[in-house]
Amino acid sequence: YFRTGTWLFSDPATPEELRGWISLLADHHVDAYVQEVYFDGFSMFYRTDRCDYWETENLKRFDRMMEEGQNPLDIYIDEAHRREMPLLAGFRMNDRHASNETFFETHADWLLTDLGHGVNFELQEVQDWFFSIVEEVPNRFDVDGIELNFTRHGFCFPPSTSAASHPIMTDLMRRLRQMLDEVGAKRERHLLFGARVPPSLSGCHDLGFDIPTWIDEKIIDFVAPTSYHRTDFNARYDEF
Repeated sequence: YFRTGTWLFSDPATPEELRGWISLLADHHVDAYVQEVYFDGFSMFYRTDRCDYWETENLKRFDRMMEEGQNPLDIYIDEAHRREMPLLAGFRMNDRHASNETFFETHADWLLTDLGHGVNFELQEVQDWFFSIVEEVPNRFDVDGIELNFTRHGFCFPPSTSAASHPIMTDLMRRLRQMLDEVGAKRERHLLFGARVPPSLSGCHDLGFDIPTWIDEKIIDFVAPTSYHRTDFNARYDEF
């Protein structure tokens, strides 16, 4: 996997290898980097008591580093800042790989049952749980902001009610913006808030994502319209 470094890093991985990856990006003129740190109820590249860590063969290469008191995420951030490149923490909104079986069996009442998996953001307890995971990262790590990935896997609400669920998601977005502003005020700098979304405004609308309001209210600093695994060069990005 590209993100876990099966071809980039040794096993166990070293801090120097992580720094080398960030430097490689900077050398090739990448001007900002989003490192995904959460999906499907799992954290990656740091451990927390707010959700499980994704224990995979690939990610185990970072275990020794963390046991020695070095979070991979801290190393990424430090090197990115050394190279004057903003680093944002990325969160997949509703990955439906069903990887975290134990958690979702425990919280079966949270699931989007029509789709077989994924959590239902109509529920306040789901919103509070997700917010608690996200808010820890900018409070704990010196990231330059966050990006929410709404393309993985699209639905955050039951399909029958998603198009009418704009106020629910927009309220959560406002809550996250306020949190980022409060953390940013303490650091005396603005923390970025971005959204990776499906590549059409109509598609976003049908899923319950009110992009015009997010932009008009300055909730988000940038929007990244994109398909699941690729960029469609024929999409009408101008409408955004």
